[in-house]
Amino acid sequence: TLAVTTQTFSVAVGGGGNGGATNNHGANGSDSTFTSVTATGGGGGERQESNGASGGSGGGGGDRISGPNGLGGAGTSGQGNAGGNGSPSLGGGGGGGGAGSAGTAGTDSGSDGEFGGGAGGTGSASSITGSSVTYAAGGNGGSGLIILRHLANAKSATTLTNGSMETKTISGTAYTVYTFTTSGTIAWS
Repeated sequence: TLAVTTQTFSVAVGGGGNGGATNNHGANGSDSTFTSVTATGGGGGERQESNGASGGSGGGGGDRISGPNGLGGAGTSGQGNAGGNGSPSLGGGGGGGGAGSAGTAGTDSGSDGEFGGGAGGTGSASSITGSSVTYAAGGNGGSGLIILRHLANAKSATTLTNGSMETKTISGTAYTVYTFTTSGTIAWS
């Protein structure tokens, strides 16, 4: 719960990161922020024999070629979980961590010479919009999202840029819900 005053607030929605290709490091996602609350961007997945980056959820570690396998990056307490380790035996890279669970380790080479990357961690379900939706699963490099709500009998925002506003009844109570999929502003006056 946050108390807001009569002013304009910036809403920053972070972009998604990516995984590491054969000779490239993955990039971290960027943070999403509203007032004093920050959701840290996810850690980038890593190339061969490199550790995944830490972040809101950690990136997956790279697989082993001739040296040690990469380890999964750490997640941020209260936000996400660690990425999975890369395979120690010429296998696939680890999966990125999610809000609900850690990523899994990469799998070893099979008899046919194929291998697989670890699965991304599970997301976390929220009913802030009235329906249970799972957010922040690992391994997909998704962009951020900011959802705000207040009781519908409170004053609605007077200015809204790059966001949507709707009234929803949630468990018998009416709320005004604001959703931002890109950065914008919201103001009460």
